[in-house]
Parts: sequence; C-alpha cells; structure tokens
Amino acid sequence: MLNKLKNKFKEFEKELKVEKKLKVEKENRNKERKIFIFGAPHSGKSTFTSELINYIDLHEDFILRRDPINNKNGVIQISEWCDNHECGKFPLQTQSDTIIKINIEFSEKNIKGLNRIVLYEISGEKTMLFDPIHDDSVMSGSENTANEIIELKNFLEKSDCVMIFASSKPDSTEEKNRILNFLELVDRTYPKKPICLILTKFDLIRGDYRNPSKALKDLYYSTAEILFSKDNSMVFDFSVGVVGVRKISEDESENYISKNQSEDYLKEIFDYMRTI
Repeated sequence: MLNKLKNKFKEFEKELKVEKKLKVEKENRNKERKIFIFGAPHSGKSTFTSELINYIDLHEDFILRRDPINNKNGVIQISEWCDNHECGKFPLQTQSDTIIKINIEFSEKNIKGLNRIVLYEISGEKTMLFDPIHDDSVMSGSENTANEIIELKNFLEKSDCVMIFASSKPDSTEEKNRILNFLELVDRTYPKKPICLILTKFDLIRGDYRNPSKALKDLYYSTAEILFSKDNSMVFDFSVGVVGVRKISEDESENYISKNQSEDYLKEIFDYMRTI
C-alpha cells in the first residue's frame, strides 16, 4: 500500500514538472518573437531591418539593447546600420555568403511581456537557394553548408512568423516563381504559421496603385491568391525615398534616404511583429 502511494506521488511530481516546463516554455515564447526573413537580392531586406532598428532606437517608448549575449556579429551589423542611417545612407547589400542572427532586445519596463525579437539577416543569394524540404544534396554546388541549412531549417520551424520581401520591381520571372514556391511550401508544411509579405519599393509604382493589395495581385497574382486565403496573413508596403546621390569616385556613389519618411510604415509593421 505504501509503495503504491509512493509511486503515485512520484507520478504526480513528474506531471507537475512537465506542466511547469510547458508553462515556462510558453512564457518564454510570449517574451520572444522569431521572424524568418525570405527575399531575393536587392529586395530591400537590409534596408527594412536597418530602418526598423533605427525606428525602435529613436523612440522613447522602446529601448534597444545593443549588447545582447552571444551576438557579436549581430551587434557589429546593428552598429554599421545605425552609423549609415545617421549619415542618411542606404545599408550596403548583404554579402552573398552571409547569415547573421540579429537579437533586438528591449527593456521589460517599456514593452510589457516582450523581451526580444530575433531576425536572421540572410543574403538574398542564400535565401533564394534555401530549400527546407529536400535533403541537403540538392544544395551541392551552392554556397550553403550543411550546418547553415540545418540552422535555417530549425529557425524556420521554430519561427513565430515568416516575413517575405517582394520587390515592386522584381528582377525576373524566376524571382517571382521562387517566392511563390517558398510560400506554397510554408503554407503546406506549417499551415498555421503567420505569413507577412512586405511589398518593397512601393514608391516606384505608387502612382499606379492606391494600395499594396492591388499591386500584389497584379505583380504576384498566385502569391496573392494564397496570402489572401489565409486568416493569419498580412500584406504591407514599404518605401524609403532617395533624396540625393553623392559621387565618391568614378565607380562608387552613395544613395541618401529621406529620414522619417517610412516611420508610419514601420510603426504599423512593428506593432504587427510584437503581437503575432
């Protein structure tokens, strides 16, 4: 009889530990947002992330911690973005072999319940080669290593949201098809995962369109069909404006962006990222 009671007590203790662990995991998930970013080269991923970080950093309601633990490369990248933004320059294109984890950490007293947003700064070349379904052999000949593929797969699976960047001026039909294929894959594999599409460089076509949804239907029809059929998807437009070009040398120039032009866009997108 005593042994039975002891066994029941052990089982009860075990259940309590499991329940406590699940509760802690849930609380941790609520304090963190993992965003998987997908987009072609020149689609505006780095420009958006740079603008987002500066938007957060410049507002009194939010405090950006630039020294998160184990995030040396991310801190260096954030510092470069902030320096370029201060000078009004577009960020340099992400090098083709780059994968950098960006931890945007907040003061708990300013953002209730949210401690961190995690983004992966991935070059467009790597992003477009990434295939999270097939085995690693299909990546042979590309710059992706086995460890990087595993890292990306894990992050995609654990992410709270997939953010797809689609240019209003896509370079090719192949680029549009790659975005569609990736969207179909995510929708099929993770049907409940929120998907957010950022239609970048919207200022280049704004004269022809009043809203990004109409532009998306015309530019990426099949992609729009999938997105608009999902309850947990969102479409935003994003633009920054070039106000001047300074010549550095015969082969190099710097594009200058108009500060705060994109603030309304960023607030709306940032609010979405906080609440998914």
